[in-house]
Amino acid sequence: MDYIRLSRAPSGIAVDDYPNAVRVVAVQSDAANRLQDLALHERDLTFARTCLDAIPKVADELGVVHRALWRSAIVHFMKCFGRGARMSLRPDAIYAGVENAADAMQRFEYFSTLRNMHVVHDVNDYMQAATGAIINKPGAPHKVEKVVCASLVAETFTQANYDHLRMLIATAANWVRDRFDELATQITAELEVVDYDRLISMPSLTQVAPRVETIERARKQPQRSPL
Repeated sequence: MDYIRLSRAPSGIAVDDYPNAVRVVAVQSDAANRLQDLALHERDLTFARTCLDAIPKVADELGVVHRALWRSAIVHFMKCFGRGARMSLRPDAIYAGVENAADAMQRFEYFSTLRNMHVVHDVNDYMQAATGAIINKPGAPHKVEKVVCASLVAETFTQANYDHLRMLIATAANWVRDRFDELATQITAELEVVDYDRLISMPSLTQVAPRVETIERARKQPQRSPL
């Protein structure tokens, strides 16, 4: 998986890194759809890793930035395994072949539960509150001085959890990049046998910028083979 510089061109998108290129055409196939899903997964996994990498570099006396980066890393990592417009990643396919696969799956399930039950949704006892009343001594003007509420939030940002999440992200990212390269090679071979005149006349690769009115619309979900 390479990162290539793109720019605008009258015909759509131009590739700056390849001087022999004359056009960038759109490819539409099941393999192309899966490639797109992998590219979006790679972006989320890279962002999750970047959030983790930033934590030790940021001075944060109150811990707010560290907690925000930690939770963001969890959310964007688990986003790749959830249901959405793209085909989700399968943890068994990614972690079954690694060393200590059982431990890896157990750690994955921990972060999946942490995301679903605490970070995104308030379900378990990792965040809780209890109501109490301050009672005065006998003879005070009021028996009840004040009603209070004590809250508690469990700390999940530990060195062990940090190391485990970083390993899970790195393994998933490597798997995604390997599958991306395999699919890109497959698509290249399929296109290489197509007549040049047909290739050059294919529609240009274009993208439409998102708008406020499209925020409630789900992206089109073409049929895909499992990743």
